[in-house]
Amino acid sequence: MTAAHLAFLNAGVFLYVPKGVEIDTPIEAEIIQDATKDQPLNSHLLTVAEAQSKIHFLQHLQTVGERSVPANMMVEIVAQEGATSPSPHWMNWGLTPTFTSSGGPTLAAMLTLNGRLA
Repeated sequence: MTAAHLAFLNAGVFLYVPKGVEIDTPIEAEIIQDATKDQPLNSHLLTVAEAQSKIHFLQHLQTVGERSVPANMMVEIVAQEGATSPSPHWMNWGLTPTFTSSGGPTLAAMLTLNGRLA
């Protein structure tokens, strides 16, 4: 994680999945970049999945407005043994990596864009 990302954070989602809970229906979130103002989007998704849990998360991204402003998104997955969490599927880009924990590590990825999300 970068200090600049956390310092300017202005959007985000926290998702907690208790031990043994399996959710078959995808959980969806809509992140909207406001490009009517000259303000970058700094979004953070934190997923905490306890042991033997399973979820599927879809993150829809879009821009409203005409300005070209930066978008910075951090995805952080903290998963305990046996937890399965496909990392967020960015609907407009077709990215669908999957993360399965074998011991509880943290997976973090940052995506920075300059311009409109979609």
